[in-house]
Amino acid sequence: MNKILNLLLPILRLILNHEKLQKQSNNWNDSPIASKKTETLRSEIPIPETVEKPLFFHPVRIVSERVTSPYGYRTLNIDGKAVRQFHIGTDFGGSGPVYAVEDCIVTKALSADKKYPVRFAKRDQTWVDLIKSKEIPAGRAWTPYVILKGIHTGNEYKYKHVDPSVEVGAEIKAGSEIGRSGNFGYSMGAHLHFEVWVNSKTVDPLKYLKSLELVK
Repeated sequence: MNKILNLLLPILRLILNHEKLQKQSNNWNDSPIASKKTETLRSEIPIPETVEKPLFFHPVRIVSERVTSPYGYRTLNIDGKAVRQFHIGTDFGGSGPVYAVEDCIVTKALSADKKYPVRFAKRDQTWVDLIKSKEIPAGRAWTPYVILKGIHTGNEYKYKHVDPSVEVGAEIKAGSEIGRSGNFGYSMGAHLHFEVWVNSKTVDPLKYLKSLELVK
């Protein structure tokens, strides 16, 4: 019995930690300034007209070759220490336009901090947190983002490290540009961090895109 418990305990810890990450994931942007600047949709999402076959698009134009960090556990070197974390999205490297996966409503948006655009700098093989080193003020270099609600699926799509070009409440057609990714906020290089939420839980974005035949 003890052997079985010893085998099950690590699995239970992983499940509990993952559930905790799911609940806390909306708190990833810890800047009080960003909270005040965030625009949020406060009305109901309209019920769509019947569409025989909705269109879906990839959030970036070039796909798998640009994945710099997949969904799942990863280890980062921050301030000289190894930091292990569960990455609840997929990172697509590079800066450039990003696109709506399906017909969506913009539910939240936050523009980039123009004065202090990025929080980390690479020095001596580690990433230095410029707020902790007091090189930039606390609360600055927040992560800009756009959050979309799918009209056809009800899924939520989160685009982080993206300076938005759309306004909250706007109805966006599938494949339309919604902003540009870059080296913004809690970032260690220009990229799009893309999340997919189904029934209020994260799923692997690449698997989701594959299910839509958008990735081979």
